[in-house]
Amino acid sequence: MLKIFAPLSLLSLAAAMTFSVFSCCLLGLYLATGVGLHLPFKELIAAACTIAVLAFVMKTLPTVGTQLGKFADARHALWYAILLGLALRLMIWIVTLPEVQINDGWHYLELAKRLYLHQPYELDGYAFWPPGTPLVYAAFMHLLGQPAWIAVVVNCSFFLLSAISVRAICQSLGFAPRDAALAVAVMACWPELFFPVSQVSKEILLIGMLPAVLALLLSQRTWPALLAGGVAGLAIMTQPSLTLLPLFLAAALLAARITPRTVLARMALLCIGAMLAIAPWTYRNYQVFGEFVPISTNAGLVLHAGNQPAMVNAMGEVGGFLTPPAPPVPLKNDLLLSRWHKAEAIRFILDNKADFVRLVWQRMVITMGDDSDSAYRSLRLTDKVSDKVYLLSKALSNACWMAIAAALAVSCWLVRKRHAGQELAPVVVLAASATLYLIAVHGMAEGGGRHHMAWSWIYALILVAALGRVPRHKTAAARETVPA
Repeated sequence: MLKIFAPLSLLSLAAAMTFSVFSCCLLGLYLATGVGLHLPFKELIAAACTIAVLAFVMKTLPTVGTQLGKFADARHALWYAILLGLALRLMIWIVTLPEVQINDGWHYLELAKRLYLHQPYELDGYAFWPPGTPLVYAAFMHLLGQPAWIAVVVNCSFFLLSAISVRAICQSLGFAPRDAALAVAVMACWPELFFPVSQVSKEILLIGMLPAVLALLLSQRTWPALLAGGVAGLAIMTQPSLTLLPLFLAAALLAARITPRTVLARMALLCIGAMLAIAPWTYRNYQVFGEFVPISTNAGLVLHAGNQPAMVNAMGEVGGFLTPPAPPVPLKNDLLLSRWHKAEAIRFILDNKADFVRLVWQRMVITMGDDSDSAYRSLRLTDKVSDKVYLLSKALSNACWMAIAAALAVSCWLVRKRHAGQELAPVVVLAASATLYLIAVHGMAEGGGRHHMAWSWIYALILVAALGRVPRHKTAAARETVPA
């Protein structure tokens, strides 16, 4: 079964990454329209550009893999990569001082302060904001107090957690040590991951939590799965759309050739740990609303915000989050408000099916084609840099993402029929299922480049692991064997 499942997952991930390259090209063409360059048939031009990019990467990938392998074989390469990541983040922090929190980050930090000061958890309602991020920051406040630079410490700590977890995953799956070093180096230099170093960002937290969950599940012993469940529960409270995470993890464990009985035991412990983490918050919500509310009440407003007449625009005019109209009569609490917004969103979808399909397409393109959300939030909205510097940061972010997506698509394609494809199966199955799921979910409600950030660690790991297994050209291999 694995001989069929592994190539299928590789093909699925390659297709998703190819769509990312296409989306990058398409968004670039619409950006060019904004500066006066009007081109017809943008989708066709974007498709041609995608083919050209993939062809170029196909030709150069084996050589790039060889050169990167030499770097990663250096002694202590993993620690060099970690130090590089921390240095880049500290540099960005110093350059962009003072710290300014905006939008979601301001709300999460305010709620964290209320938890720290034992005040009621109430902002835009009793349970509108998921509690995961405020809980993490409140825990750090008990250690550090409330310094303005607390986000820097949290974000660097979770980068370090992701690096250690990726190393543990590589060890459990039998990957070479250089795979871990290169994966961490990719994360260290990824603009979307280091730009928000001074921002309160739930996505940065997830980049640490998700690999930690997988690393604990892949441990030689079974009992760490209970701890993995606790971390998974915190991740779900940070991003409620991760509710189906246990299903993806179960598929990854089966792809790792772990016996079904062991997988069942570990998933049972995972679910118990997750429920133990989430249950106190659910009970708190029951006391507040008198109804079962697992985590948060923001789903209705998010669905309505993405599905309303004001969002129906041409691709080049699609903006950020637009708050939908409020109900004509004030409602008792945020749970009832969420239900009203959900009903309005469903009404819009049923009455405007063509517009809804158009919106789904636009959100899918933005979710997988844009990687500059961090630059926008940390540099543009905070007025830290000039428009020219921001545009350069945006271009750097999206160029980096397109290069990663193209290399990932090509490398997955090249190893699909090789034994290496089966070696990569556990992480590829998880990445493919999670990517297709996030495209579907955020196509329905809220699109944005930050929604694929949480899985950047696994994209980096698969990229470097597949890159090291890509068959090299005979000429390149011959040059390496010729004595000096």
